[in-house]
Amino acid sequence: MIGTTLSHFRVTAKLGEGGMGEVYLAEDTKLGREVAIKVLPDAVASDPERLARFEREAKVLASLNHPNIAAIYSFESAELVDSNVGAPLAGAREGASPSPTLDGVEQEGTGSGPKPQDPSPASPRPQDLETPGPRTQAPGPSVHFLVMELVEGEDLKERIERGPVPIEEAMPVGLQISQALEAAHEIGIIHRDLKPANIKVTPGGQVKVLDFGLAKALDPERDGASPSPAGLSMSPTLTAQMTQAGVLLGTAAYMSPEQAAGEPADRRADIWAFGVVMAEMLTGRQQFAGKTASHVLAAVLKEEPNWDLLPANTPAKVLDLLQHCLRKEPTQRLQAVGDARILIQDYLEDPTFFEPSKDAPASAPVSGWKQVLPWALFALAAVALLAVWWMSRSEPASPTPVLKAAILPPEDSTFYLSGWNPGPVAVSPNGTKLAFSIQDATGAVRLFVQALDTGLAEALPETESAAYPFWSPDSRWLGFFTDVDQTLKKIDTQGGPPITVCAAENGKGGTWNRDDIILFAPRADAPIHRVAASGGEPTAITDLDLGVHNSHRHPRFLPDGRHYLFLARGGTEEQSALMVGSVEDSTLREIVKTPTNAEYALGRLLFTRGSTLMAQPFDTDRLALTGQAAPLVEGILTDSGAALAIFSASDTGLLAYNSGDLNPEVPLEWIDRSGNPLSTVGDPAIFGPIALSPDGSHVISVIFDAGGIGNLWLTDVETGLRSRFTFETMSNFGLDWSPSGDSVIFSALQNSRFVVNRKRVGGVGDTEVLVDREEDMILCGVSPDERSILIHQTRPGTSRDLMVLTIGEDGTSTPFRQTEADERCGSFSPDGRWIAYTSNESGRYEVYVTPFPGPGRRWQISDEGGIFPQWRADGRQIVYTRQNGELMAAEVRIGSDSLQPGGQQLLFQIHPPRPDGTSFALAPDGEKLLVWSNKQRNSETVVNLVVNWPAELESP
Repeated sequence: MIGTTLSHFRVTAKLGEGGMGEVYLAEDTKLGREVAIKVLPDAVASDPERLARFEREAKVLASLNHPNIAAIYSFESAELVDSNVGAPLAGAREGASPSPTLDGVEQEGTGSGPKPQDPSPASPRPQDLETPGPRTQAPGPSVHFLVMELVEGEDLKERIERGPVPIEEAMPVGLQISQALEAAHEIGIIHRDLKPANIKVTPGGQVKVLDFGLAKALDPERDGASPSPAGLSMSPTLTAQMTQAGVLLGTAAYMSPEQAAGEPADRRADIWAFGVVMAEMLTGRQQFAGKTASHVLAAVLKEEPNWDLLPANTPAKVLDLLQHCLRKEPTQRLQAVGDARILIQDYLEDPTFFEPSKDAPASAPVSGWKQVLPWALFALAAVALLAVWWMSRSEPASPTPVLKAAILPPEDSTFYLSGWNPGPVAVSPNGTKLAFSIQDATGAVRLFVQALDTGLAEALPETESAAYPFWSPDSRWLGFFTDVDQTLKKIDTQGGPPITVCAAENGKGGTWNRDDIILFAPRADAPIHRVAASGGEPTAITDLDLGVHNSHRHPRFLPDGRHYLFLARGGTEEQSALMVGSVEDSTLREIVKTPTNAEYALGRLLFTRGSTLMAQPFDTDRLALTGQAAPLVEGILTDSGAALAIFSASDTGLLAYNSGDLNPEVPLEWIDRSGNPLSTVGDPAIFGPIALSPDGSHVISVIFDAGGIGNLWLTDVETGLRSRFTFETMSNFGLDWSPSGDSVIFSALQNSRFVVNRKRVGGVGDTEVLVDREEDMILCGVSPDERSILIHQTRPGTSRDLMVLTIGEDGTSTPFRQTEADERCGSFSPDGRWIAYTSNESGRYEVYVTPFPGPGRRWQISDEGGIFPQWRADGRQIVYTRQNGELMAAEVRIGSDSLQPGGQQLLFQIHPPRPDGTSFALAPDGEKLLVWSNKQRNSETVVNLVVNWPAELESP
C-alpha cells in the first residue's frame, strides 16, 4: 500500500490495523492536506451485499458533525496505482486480515495521528508484488476505503499507560467524550466499540472519538450474512465471533454485559464503555482483565469493578456516576449519556461543591443557590415547623385551626411558571416537602426541594429546565421533564443524579402509583402514556379524539392506584373537561367541565373556576361527584396556555398554590445594539410573539386578554396607535409578514388544532385559511417569493420537524429537516437561498444554517446555545437569543454555494428570558431591536401555604 495511490490519495505510511481494517496516512493531492484512510477488511469488500450495507451506514456516519468526533470525509472505491509510474498494480491485496495481539497493541482509530510503522513482513511491499505482465496493461485490484480526518496527538490508551490520569485532567476529557456520544446518540448512532485506543487527545487538549459506528457498519448479522473466518480478530477486538446467542462486536474489556452475552446492544452499551474508560483513566488500570478473551468476558458478566482502586480524593458524585454507568442490568444503568455530561459540567464549573472524598455521604450540589435561599425562605421554614407540629398532634385538645403563610422567591429570582415548560409547586404525599422550579437573574432554571422541617431549600443536581415535578408515593423520588434532552427523568431527593425513564418530547405532567407505574403526557398534542418507573418503552393508554380535544394532560392517580384523573383540553375552555380513566381498560368518563387540571385529596375533588379553587365531594367508588362545590381559596394563578392551575394538595391537609401576577403588562421598547433603551412603542400589554413589517413601519403582535386568549394586534411604530387585527377569539402562535408587507401569515388554534392563516393588512377581506391538516402546524417563516412557508410540526418518532408547504391550491408539503432531534424556529434568508433554524441535535439547542431547498450541508452558527434566529435585511448577519436571554449577533459570509460563519457579538440580555426567544424583533437595518420591555418583567408570584385546608370549608 505504501507508495501507491488510491484515486487522488497518495499513501505515505501505515498508521495501524485492527478488526475495523488497516489505517494509512495519505496525502490528498487535490486539496493538499493529509488524511487518514481505512481500507476495509476483505470480508466486507468481497461481499456485495455487506458492502452496500456498509456504504449506507457510512453515509449516516458522515452526517456526524461534532468537534469531538473525527469526521468521515468520503467512502471511495479505486484501483491501486503505483505512485511512481502511475500504472495500476496487478494482483490481489495480501495480508489484509489483521491479527491483533491479546494485549491490544493494535492501532485501530479511524483518525490515528502520524505514527507511521514500517511495512510488516507479512504484508508485501509494492515492489514485492508479482505482476504477470507490464504494469501499464494489467488491471489493478479494486480497493474500498474510507477517507477520514487525520487527528494529531496521542490516544487515551497511550496516556493511561503512563499512569493514572488526575481527576482535574480526566474530567475535561470525560466531558468531551460524553458530548461526542450524546451527539451521536441523538441521531441514532451507537459506537459499540468505545475504548481508550479509539479516543485521541490533541496537543491542544481537544478530544476526538474515532471509529464511530463502524462496529455497526461491519456487523455481518445485520445483513443476514455469515461471518467470514478471515474477518475474525481474536481478543481483545471481537468483530465477528459467533456464539449461540449471536454475534459479538467490540473489544472484550470494554463490552457491556449484554454485548458479552451476545444480546442486542443499544446506547446504554456505550454508557457502560464510557464508565469503563473513565474508571480506567482515574485508576490507570483495566477494570476487566483475563488471560483470554473468554476470561475477560466472564469478568464483564460476573465481576464488579474494584472501586478501592480509585484515588482517595475521588468526589462522591463522581463515584456515584461511575457506579450508575457500570450497573450490569441495562434498565438500572444510566439511561442517557447527557446525564453524565451535565454532572461533569457541574463539577468543572465548581469542583468545591462536590464532596472531596469518595467516602463522604452523597448529597445534592446546590451551587450558589444554597447560599441565597435559606434567608429568602426563612419564613417558609418557620411556618412549616409550626404546620408540622400542628399536623403531628395525635389528640388535639381543640379543633386544629387553619394556618396560612406566603413565601417570596429569592431576590432577583422568580418561581418559574411563565415558560413553555413551567415548574409548578408540588406537595409531597406525606406533606413534609415542597418541590418547585426557580429561575435566577441569569435565566437558569433548576428544581428545588424544600423540606418543611428545615430552613434550607436544596437545588437538585442536573435539573436544568426541569418542568412539571411530581412525587413518588413514598415521597422520596421526584419525576420531572426536561427539554434539554426531551426526556422524563426521576431523581432521588436524598442524593444522586437524575435517571432517565423514557423519552418525552414536551412533557405536560405526570403521576406515580404504588405499583411503580408512571402515567404522563409526553407532549402537548398526545394522549396519556404509561411507563414503568424503572424505565422502558411507554405505551398510550388513552385515545385522543382530535375532533374534540387537542391533548390529554396533567394526570393524577386516585387513591386506589388504578384510576386516574386527567384533563382533556379542547379548542375552547367550554370544550375542555376533567376525565377519569383506568390503567386496566380504555374506558373514559367525563367528570366535570373545566379548563385546567384537578386533584383529589381528603374525599374532595379540587378544581378551578376562574381564579377560585373549588372543592366538591367525590365518591371514589362510583367515580362521581356528590354534593355541592364550595369555594376554597381565591386568587389561584392559572397559565391558560398550559391549561394549568398552579396548586397542589396532599391527604395530610397541606395545600400549596401560587398567586400573583404571572404576566405583567409591559410596553414594547426600542433598544440599541448596546442595550441602551431608546423609546417605547404603544401601551403596555401582555405580549406573545412579535414581528416587524419589512419596512419597519408596523409591528404585528399577539396580545393576550385576561382569560389568556391571544389575538393579533397591529401597531403603528411611529405613532404607537394600535388596532385589533383578528377577531375570531383564537389563540395565535407563530406569525410572519409576507415579504411584500401587504399581509400577515400566522398559526391559530381552530377546531382543536393549529392551522395556517393569511389576512390582508388594511382590513380588506376576511382571514383566509391557507393550510388545514389533521396535525398542528406552527408557522416559522415565509419565503421571499411568497410561494413557500416553513412550519415546525410534531411528528411521531422524530419530535419536531421542519416542513415546507407550497402555497397554492394543492398545498403540498415536504420534509425539510426531519431527524430524531427537535428542529424548530426556522427563518428564510433575504435572498431565499438559506434557512436558519434551531436544533438540539448536539444535546442543546443551537442555531444552524442550511441551503434551501436543499439538500446540502449545514453550518453551526452558535456555540453556547441559541434559539429563534432572525436574518438582518442584507443577509450578512443573524441575530439569535440564548435561552438565558442573551441576544447574540453572528456574522455570516455567503458564497455561491457555501457559507462561512464569522465572529459573534453579545448585544445585551433580556430579563427574564423568554424560553422560545420570541420576545424580540430585529429592525431591517439591524441597528436596533424591538423587545418586550425589561422593566418589571419578573412575574410577581408567591407560594401560599394552607394547613388543614378542609377546616376552611367548614368556617362560616
